[in-house]
Order: sequence, then structure tokens, then C-alpha cells
Amino acid sequence: MRVNRRAAGQLFWRAVLCSFLLAGFFAAGSPAQQAAAKQNSAPSVPASDAKTQNPLAGLHGAVNLDGQWRFRAGDDPSWADPAMDDSSWQPVNLSQSLAEQGFDTYTGYAWYRLKLQPAQLAQFSSMTGGQALALLVTGNSVGQFSAFVNGYEIGHTRGLTDSPTEYESAPLLLAFPTVNPGPVVIAVRTWTGPKVTVSRGILQRVEIGGATDLAERQSMAIGQQWNRLATFGLVLAFLFLCVAVLGGALYLAQVGHSEYMWLAILCVAAATERIIHVIFGLGVMSLRAFSISSSFAGFIFMAITLEFVLRFTESKSKRVVRALQILALVVPFLQFLPWDAFTTAVWLIAEGVFCIAVTALLYRSWRRGRGDAGAMLVPFFLAAATDLITMALSLAASRNWIAQKFGAPVFHVGPIEYNIGNLSDLIFLSSLIAVILYRFVHISQEEQKSAAEISAAKSVQALLIPTQLPSNENYMLESAYLPVHGVGGDFFQVLPLKDDRC
Repeated sequence: MRVNRRAAGQLFWRAVLCSFLLAGFFAAGSPAQQAAAKQNSAPSVPASDAKTQNPLAGLHGAVNLDGQWRFRAGDDPSWADPAMDDSSWQPVNLSQSLAEQGFDTYTGYAWYRLKLQPAQLAQFSSMTGGQALALLVTGNSVGQFSAFVNGYEIGHTRGLTDSPTEYESAPLLLAFPTVNPGPVVIAVRTWTGPKVTVSRGILQRVEIGGATDLAERQSMAIGQQWNRLATFGLVLAFLFLCVAVLGGALYLAQVGHSEYMWLAILCVAAATERIIHVIFGLGVMSLRAFSISSSFAGFIFMAITLEFVLRFTESKSKRVVRALQILALVVPFLQFLPWDAFTTAVWLIAEGVFCIAVTALLYRSWRRGRGDAGAMLVPFFLAAATDLITMALSLAASRNWIAQKFGAPVFHVGPIEYNIGNLSDLIFLSSLIAVILYRFVHISQEEQKSAAEISAAKSVQALLIPTQLPSNENYMLESAYLPVHGVGGDFFQVLPLKDDRC
């Protein structure tokens, strides 16, 4: 028994150590991945240098129209007219952010315009190899746009309608229309919601070339969007669901321990939250619907986590936990109020209170001699601290208090992108598996030990209980001794008397 317990303890600590080593590997990345990340993050060519380079430089017959655009914030339908004079508009290069080029941040609508001469169009058409001419327009994040050629709309993203809605948009492939001889004006109308402050610019990239070549590039871009916004989230959701199945199996094996059931519910809630992020990242869900659903899913996850920790630690602070659970279920309704700053502050405070409450429950249980609670304390504290730091950085970046690159740092495993929050999920999940398995093995060993002791006591008691009872011509005695829990506290004895009475 001691050998099995020692082996289980060694297995547990090795699993925890491996989870931290795995997290460190993902954070650092291999040398090849670091080199690839540096190559992908190479600075874009300044506008002044772009003008001096070959304007037809491109891959697979596609030309990047990054320079010589003109920009203006605001909205006016007449700005799509090719005859409109845009000489007062400021020049902009799409390869750089608006902030880097001296533009002020803005919200709402903005327009981009680019004039192409007939000689340029002839060069573009000659390099397509007989393919129809097309445009591949890439927006930035949830920014929406519609494209015009000589005043006629050739396409728009799904969110830019009469009632604009923010979606995560994939690159949009648009057929280039047949135009009359002469200059051609490409105008792009962009929009994002009033709660989003634009500093990078909504229009990120515009390419012109053959329709077949650009369709391939669009497919590659959609694959990159999957790797950037969906793949790692789906992996995490799958892992959480696997742990949910594990928790359900453990609960069926040890029905008296409800913490396993709440572990399964917790993991289902966590998987649901990750799936919501994936659905939004693939452009299926609007930003408004994502904000509502993710906030409710996040606070429901908090309430379930509090219940799991309460059962796991066997704490007596039920009233405090119930009060916090009620608050966690009420807080997401605050997003329907018009006070955004107040709602954000309440969410941050609620996140902090949740982390403090769970940490306190685990710490008190550890001080009472529960080693498994102490082992879960470290990874949970790291995950909670990471979430708080990530939220603070994202908020600071959205308010332009810090540079955008510091708001959401990302890492790569090959082509797959992940962030610090994903890394903390991995640490917490792997540590959670290790702790729960160790607890299950420990409880199983205790139950086996208890069962062996009861069996030994039952054998001893069986020796004290008479198997055959005396009988005479007046009486025939029989007995059945069946203790409810294997061992009872009752004894009896039958003594015959000389006159055949008992």
C-alpha cells in the first residue's frame, strides 16, 4: 500500500512538472519557430521606399497595391465618384499603420481612394496569363468595408449593410469590372463600431491580379485565419471535453465524491467558452453577440469553478461561496447598461474577487493538510494572474495607453498561433488532470485500505457469532446476522438450561 501511494505521488509531481515544461516549450518555441516569427514580423516597407521599388512586384501574378492611396475619416456617398477631387486627402500607405503615418485615431467610417492609369491596368492584365482581373481586399479584424470601381460597388463584407454589424472578416475576392478607357478609381468605404478606436486602419491590404491566382491566395489567407483564430481554441475545447468525460467516469466510479461531477461541468463550460471564441474568430458570430455570449459563459464558468473548489476542498464557507456565485450570475447583465467604463471596472473587480476567493479556499485547505489543494494552488494562481494581466494589457491597448503590439502578444507553434491566455489554459488543464488523478488514486487506496480493515473485522466478528444454536424438543433456533456495513456492533449468545429451557 505504501509503495502504491509513493508511486502515485511521484506520478502526480512528474505530471505537474511536465505540464510546466510543456508550457515553457510553447512559450519559447524552437529556434526554427523563432526565426520564422522574426521573418513574419519583419517591418513593412516605408511608403517612401515602396515608391522606388518595382510596382509590379508580387507573387503568382498578384500585385500589392499598398502605396499612393488617399485617406479621409468620415462618410459621404459622393466619395465613391471617380470625378471627385481628392487632392486634399492625405496620402497613406497600407503597409503601415495610420498612427505611424501621423494620423489621429478615429471611430466609425473612413474612405480610401486610389487612381490607376490605363497603362497600369494594361500591365496588370498582361501578367494574369489570360485570367479575368480581380481584387483581393483584406480588412483589419472586425472592420467592415465595401469596394467601388469608378463609382459602382463591386462587393462588401457581410457586416456592411444598412444596419452595420461587426464581424471578423476574411479577405474578400471581388471581380474587377470592365471599365471604359481612361483612369480607374478604386474607392473603399470602411466602418467599425463606435466602441472601437481605429489606429491601425481598417484597410490592411489590396491586391490585383488574376482571379484564379487570387482565389488561391484567398484560400491560403482563410487557412491562416483558422490557424490564427480557431485551431488552438479547438484543441483546447477538445482537451476540456476529454477531461469532462474523465470527470464523469471518475464520478461514476466514486459516486460519493461530487467534486468529479462538478469537474465535468466545469470543463464543459470551459469548452463552450473556447468554442464561442472560435465561432467568432471564423466570422460566423457578430462582435455584439460574441460579447454577450462570452461574458455570460465566462461568469457561469466562474460560478461553476467556485462550486467545484468548494466541493474539492470540503470547505465550510458555503454562504460566502453562494453569495459570490449569485454575483457572478448577475454581473454579465450589466453589459446592457450604457455605462461602458463602469461595466469594465465591475468586470475587472469581479475577476479579481473570484481569483482571491478560489485562492483563499485552496490555501486554507492546503493549510489543513490537503496536499492536492496546495498542488492546484500554484497553477490556478498563475492562470488567474495571467488572465488579469492579459485583460489589463488589452484594455490599455484599446485605450492607446500602450502600443498595440504589447496588448496581445502572440506566439507560434509552426503555423498555429496562440497567446498567453491559451498558455495559461494549458497549464491549468494539465495540472488539473494531474491533481484529480492523484486524488482519485489516493481515495481509491484509502477505500481499499478501509475495505480490507472492514473485511478483517468482519472475519473476527464472524468468529464471535455462533454459527449453530442449541435446540431441544420444545424449540428450534435459527439466526441470520447481516450487518449493513459489513460489521455490526450487536452480539448474542444462546445458553441452554437444565430443564430444557433456553
